[in-house]
Amino acid sequence: MIKGQKLGKIKFSPSMIWAIPFFRAMRPLIPIEKLLAVKSYRTPKTKQEDSDGIIDRDTNGKFVIKIRLSDHVFETIKNKPLTLQFYNRSPRRFWYILSGLCHETSHLKHWLHTPEHFRLECRLMLRCYKVLVKMGVKDLYRVDII
Repeated sequence: MIKGQKLGKIKFSPSMIWAIPFFRAMRPLIPIEKLLAVKSYRTPKTKQEDSDGIIDRDTNGKFVIKIRLSDHVFETIKNKPLTLQFYNRSPRRFWYILSGLCHETSHLKHWLHTPEHFRLECRLMLRCYKVLVKMGVKDLYRVDII
């Protein structure tokens, strides 16, 4: 079993270790000392999830970011419009995962969804894009890391 790694005092779950270089790049723009941990979650098969991530406040006032790493889709069963049927669990595209990560991270500085929040989110995405360019990634839609 692989244990999680840390960046300063921030704990990363084993499934989110890939995000460490991105947080290094985002560090100058956000108050990273407010962050306690970065984790992932998968939605239960019985539920449909619409959010890409969650940011929670810990009891000590620190924040925990949770990013959704897998999708699953429901469809209605014929002749039973109120019944949903689970039919697959596919990995999420990296672009959407990274977008959710930047969105939740920008809440560390601007909690409400204001223009400043979205401006910061875009700046964080640009920082992440520069990390990807250094890694040699040219097409974000073809990256599957999960």
